[in-house]
Amino acid sequence: MNFGRYVVQERQIGEGRFFSRSRIDGEVFVATVEGAYASLYREQKDLARHPEWCPFLRREREGAAYVCTIYSSRPKFCRLFKCARMDILDASGNRVGRVVGRRDLVTSDATLRSCWDAQVRALEADDEESWWKEAGRRLERAGYKVVIYE
Repeated sequence: MNFGRYVVQERQIGEGRFFSRSRIDGEVFVATVEGAYASLYREQKDLARHPEWCPFLRREREGAAYVCTIYSSRPKFCRLFKCARMDILDASGNRVGRVVGRRDLVTSDATLRSCWDAQVRALEADDEESWWKEAGRRLERAGYKVVIYE
């Protein structure tokens, strides 16, 4: 839900169609609001209360379920997203690793694994937020782009 800082509607290009950009990997995409969700999309009440939400996320009228109003045209990072705390991308913007669970690195990239083991695994910090920020800084110094999900 906190993808609002990562998905940007740059401009509307038609009824329910938006020229959009992913701030994670720079992908430019046309977000098309699915017909079944058009009226729900037009309701802005949740966005006013939750500006950190993705601009295409809406709460369904009945119950507490949430829907992606652009599911079929969502950006690549949304298509690849699996619940994780951190995504690690290479210089080209390709995801080479992700951190799941408490602090478990999932990767098949030997260079990233080595970097993680040498610079991040034993990292100590006073609190969780500090640990994630320092882990991100160390990975970025090693040439990776890091996206930390809160």
